Amino acid sequence: MAVPDWNWMRRAACAGESLELFFGFPGESTPEKDRRERKAKAICSGCTVRPACADYALSRPERYGLWAGLNEDERASERRRRMRRANMAGVTACDPEDESDDKRCTGCGELLPTSEFYRDFTKEDCLSYWCRSCQRERRKQEVA
Repeated sequence: MAVPDWNWMRRAACAGESLELFFGFPGESTPEKDRRERKAKAICSGCTVRPACADYALSRPERYGLWAGLNEDERASERRRRMRRANMAGVTACDPEDESDDKRCTGCGELLPTSEFYRDFTKEDCLSYWCRSCQRERRKQEVA
């Protein structure tokens, strides 16, 4: 199994910028959010690793922040667009016979049966990076 290459994050135009610029802060008003997102999108617009950033954010349950110049709603829209495009190209589902028996979870590092991973049709193997258990835990932490 191929190990994801995270080096693009170090080369990103946003490296070293304030996290608040890309993720906001509690109690942020709509005008403040609009101004902040415009500034962040300006940084993203000239970024050389923007395609890798978009692939990262669109292939994971990144529900918060600005990634590759896309906010939460824009990423959801882009995911739907990619799914429609894949469906039109005839890629509606992965063939279960093509799947290997096990996959390593990026979250916990355990080698688990592929049945322990959610489907993600944006990924080459059509499975999410994290196992179901790690994704549930992550969602709990995001809500808390």
